[in-house]
Amino acid sequence: MVPATSRDGRLAALLCGALHAAVAGAGVLLGLTGTSDWSDEAYHHLPVIETFAAQFPTPVLSDYLSATTPGYHLFLAAFLWMGFGEGALHLVNVLIGAAVVAIFAYGVGKRAGLATGALVGSVLALSPYMLSGSVWLMTDNAGLLFVVLAAEATLRLLERSPDRPTRGWLGVALVALAGACVRQIVVFASGFVGALMVSSAVAERRLPTAREIAESVLALVPSVLLVAFLLWLWGGLVPPAYLDYHGSGGNPVTPVYALAVVGFWGFPIFFAVPGFWRALLERASLTVAACALPLLFLVDSSFVKHVRWGGVIWTASKFFPTVADRSSLVVGLALVGVLSVAAMLRVAWRSPSAAVRAGTLCCALMFLGSVVAQMANQQCFERYLQPFAIVVCGLAAGIVGGRGLVRWPIALAAFAALAASAQNVFRAGL
Repeated sequence: MVPATSRDGRLAALLCGALHAAVAGAGVLLGLTGTSDWSDEAYHHLPVIETFAAQFPTPVLSDYLSATTPGYHLFLAAFLWMGFGEGALHLVNVLIGAAVVAIFAYGVGKRAGLATGALVGSVLALSPYMLSGSVWLMTDNAGLLFVVLAAEATLRLLERSPDRPTRGWLGVALVALAGACVRQIVVFASGFVGALMVSSAVAERRLPTAREIAESVLALVPSVLLVAFLLWLWGGLVPPAYLDYHGSGGNPVTPVYALAVVGFWGFPIFFAVPGFWRALLERASLTVAACALPLLFLVDSSFVKHVRWGGVIWTASKFFPTVADRSSLVVGLALVGVLSVAAMLRVAWRSPSAAVRAGTLCCALMFLGSVVAQMANQQCFERYLQPFAIVVCGLAAGIVGGRGLVRWPIALAAFAALAASAQNVFRAGL
């Protein structure tokens, strides 16, 4: 079988980026309104952008009407300050979303081939959360842009220097810092170097070297210093106006819901990997799932507005039985997520390549880092979790399966994304 190439990745990136831009652009031209994301634009993000533009060159950053760091708003405010209109802001916003999709499709395409890369990329391109972040002015896609860049850069470090995978850590650290300027939660991306260090050591059955440990710690410093400064400036994890809504405590259900997201959106992508179905039914995978099941019942997982709501799975959970505030749908999908991750790691560990084993584990640890970071937010919205879940699942599938990925399960995931977007973005916004 002919291996995939960077050319496959570039073509997949072009196709998927164009698909996302076309669909999101249609949403902008239709003037969709009335959704919660439109409300975020109208009452939060656009007013902040306009305020910063009026305050240039000395915008006030100590308190403003957004729960995120000001990088996105300052960037778009510069366009208003230079005389461009609101239409230019939406164009830039659509291009940011298209860039996220293109980078992801490139990463999968160069590992799994053009057709598969384009198909996996279309799952993200048609995601209702990616599209809503491109149709309306929101910080989600801008923050995700740097997360995906950091993830791809981290995996590339492994592929280029398997003997010293943390070499080049500064590039990942700077990308994570840029992301933290857009959304403070992106500080977790600075831990990708550490995830790679651990993954490589486990895959090669060795201990990390002192140099790897030092480089992993140094990669954390820029983003952590930025967040520490913002903690001092704001008096909390978010600007003062949002301390009660987003900064008043963590949400313990977030890990369970994150696994449910993997169970729904990641399972069909994993199913495309040769050998996944067999590994799914092996005793080791089933044992991991059985051990995880009691943990999934430890926290409430029923639909509760203002604490955990907003998303396809949360909405659907209202129509499924709930026992002692535990959602049968959320817990059931979370169990599928646990089983799927266990099976994927089983398949990866059969590979003779340490890079394949390390890359797959690294994807799992990168997602784990994002979930731990999201736990600091009282709100558990699916849009905070689903896009990056698709990214890590798609990258892991490409690393393990390569050109051998079966396409029809991925097509089902893309269709599910399209159906969800038709309902939650376009129909809801008309």
